[in-house]
Amino acid sequence: MSGKTPPKSKKSFTLSRSSVVFLERLRRERKVLSASRVLDDLIQQEEARHRRRTVEDAIADYYSNLSDAERGEEKAWGQFALEQLTAVQIATGCAS
Repeated sequence: MSGKTPPKSKKSFTLSRSSVVFLERLRRERKVLSASRVLDDLIQQEEARHRRRTVEDAIADYYSNLSDAERGEEKAWGQFALEQLTAVQIATGCAS
């Protein structure tokens, strides 16, 4: 990383008083100078959660729509992978 701060855009938002109090409390707890920084962090955390949920939903959808034959193939590959992992662990002395 270059250590440079990414470009920012100045925006104006109207927030409820309770939201402002909450942001100020988080700002003090996190010991940062700016409530904008706290708000930006919260938005980035929510964006990351949203991306993770989207991926998890896509994976769940994929597996829930497999045919019986595809499910059997996935199970066989999983068993094969587990056998290979176990063999590598034994060969390298990392078996638990």
